[in-house]
Amino acid sequence: MRRAIVLAIALLAFACSDPREKVSLAFNEHGSVTITTVSPLEDHWKHRFDLVAPSSERITYEKAHGEVATVEHSALIATDDLQKFFADVDMTIRLTQADGVEELVIYPATSSRATRDEREEFHRRVNVAARALVDYVSAGRRLYDYLDAHPQRAESAFAQVFAESDDIIVATTEEEKDLIVDLRQAMTRVAETAPEKDAQQRFLSLADRVNDPFPGIITISVPTAYTSIEGFKRIDSTTVRAEVTSPVEALAALEGRWLRPDPLGAALRNEELDPVAMAREPRHAELSVTPDEVANAFIEQIKPKPLYRVRWLVVRSADVSSAAVGRPRPAAKRSPAGDGQRLRAGCPRSYSTFVITTADSPSG
Repeated sequence: MRRAIVLAIALLAFACSDPREKVSLAFNEHGSVTITTVSPLEDHWKHRFDLVAPSSERITYEKAHGEVATVEHSALIATDDLQKFFADVDMTIRLTQADGVEELVIYPATSSRATRDEREEFHRRVNVAARALVDYVSAGRRLYDYLDAHPQRAESAFAQVFAESDDIIVATTEEEKDLIVDLRQAMTRVAETAPEKDAQQRFLSLADRVNDPFPGIITISVPTAYTSIEGFKRIDSTTVRAEVTSPVEALAALEGRWLRPDPLGAALRNEELDPVAMAREPRHAELSVTPDEVANAFIEQIKPKPLYRVRWLVVRSADVSSAAVGRPRPAAKRSPAGDGQRLRAGCPRSYSTFVITTADSPSG
């Protein structure tokens, strides 16, 4: 069991109560787009849908234990109304067409969702975690100096770094055990981000509000395979996603920058740990890493991209009925939480569903 298990538990708890909205834009060949939003507890998008007068829309309420858990709102609107729909969001969205190619570009602005106090608190917490990571690198350097002098102990030492508890660590000397325990404790301090209860969840929530300008996780679906993307994360040949790097992903991306091998980075990647491979890897620990250097590298990782762009070829189809064009696409089968990747086995719920549908076009 990994010493960083405290972080894994906090992430599971956060995933089960993920406050972020989900927004999907499904473009079709007829100059319109189906916008689908999924919100926890209540519909936070109703006023935006009202602004654009959808040709048809569907609202689905899902309840858990008698109370509304999520609200899914889906509507078909003209692509010309996209910017109007997102007018009060910290981003600019532009759809253009030229030479048989459609291009969607999103320009994120600075997030305005966090208060000044929240921004200051977030940066304080980043600095706390950065100091903890510097201590972790120092603890790693001391252990690696010992292992350079006793290379035959490397495989055992890396295995003990991820032992179930300090009490069962196997070491040939007290010095070796103390070095392993020091590294384990340093890893835990980085993972906890601060000593108080629920610090990890608070840190993740602040990171989202301070750094993420988007109103939620934005998924874009286009009618044909896209020809190029920039900034977006690829989901498949017709689907991309705009989301800011999470703190956990940012820490994992910094794996090996100051300490190699990097036990904490390996744990954050959530992959099977291999003490034998770690023991064989050349060891290195930076001598002069500072908290400011760590904090700046972390902030750089979680910043949104300057723009998000996707292009696809224009395709027109005359074989779709006006009724189909005038209604939102049927909702795809999904998990009750609205995003199957975020619903974990530890979050059981029982759901009932109530659907409201309106349409200007015939229902045929």
